[in-house]
Amino acid sequence: MRSSVVLLAANIALVGLVMGGCNITVNVPTGDDGLSEAGVEQLHTAAPIVQTEDPRHVPLPETLVGQGDTIIVDQSVNVIVNIDEELPVIDLPDSTVLGFDNQTGYDIYIQYYADDEFQGVYVFDGETLLLDYPCLTVVELVSEDDIDPFTGELVDSFVLSDVYLNPDDFICGDALVLTFDAFTTEIIVEYIYLLP
Repeated sequence: MRSSVVLLAANIALVGLVMGGCNITVNVPTGDDGLSEAGVEQLHTAAPIVQTEDPRHVPLPETLVGQGDTIIVDQSVNVIVNIDEELPVIDLPDSTVLGFDNQTGYDIYIQYYADDEFQGVYVFDGETLLLDYPCLTVVELVSEDDIDPFTGELVDSFVLSDVYLNPDDFICGDALVLTFDAFTTEIIVEYIYLLP
């Protein structure tokens, strides 16, 4: 069972990112589009391969359909498939970008609450689903199902009821990227400040 959350805070003045043994330093000049350039770069690093399929149009494997699962995404939510083109035009600071980064080796079906609205999304292996919500105050994970991407069979399931993010953790205008990893039972939550 996934049992804890590791919280990472972004430093607005200078962000040092360590990825794959390389130290990447990003400066923070403010962009003309009202975004923090460091925040945009950090989002690119947190979501190197963005899922381009809208989760509302992804057919679920029969094993999930048989359990009564379904895709549920609020109709007010926009799916971000191109960070550079779509991030500058979202309604900051009246938005929260919620990302699910799938590094498990499986496709994953995630159920969660976004401001008490039940949601369910399917995220492909190795990709990051980015959802632009109207300003959120609470995100609460419920469950994760791991699906073999080749056979569609259920591999494992996790209860995620201890993962709860609230206004003490983030503010409107932030991006929250939750990484599901194959090598740890922890879900890593990276907070990214998108506003300068």
